[in-house]
Amino acid sequence: MTKYKCTCVSGGGTKQISFWGIKITPKTMKLECTDINDIWGSAERGQKFTVSLNNKNRKHSLRVWEEDLSDFTLYPNQEGTPYHFETM
Repeated sequence: MTKYKCTCVSGGGTKQISFWGIKITPKTMKLECTDINDIWGSAERGQKFTVSLNNKNRKHSLRVWEEDLSDFTLYPNQEGTPYHFETM
């Protein structure tokens, strides 16, 4: 499992930094929030997502900035709050 830093900014401008463990397989990405620096924001410790890397079956919107998935943005449940992930 690789550690990622996540920056999440709500529509109201609230910024939250959280840390996630992410396991990537050829078809999926499994994310789990392991720590949070702030109590305000969208992410919660223990929160989990499974993201399909198959374009046909996406519940969560994903924008990949680097091909190796070291930098990407996730919109959980296709909601408006972006979670920006970078490897640590």
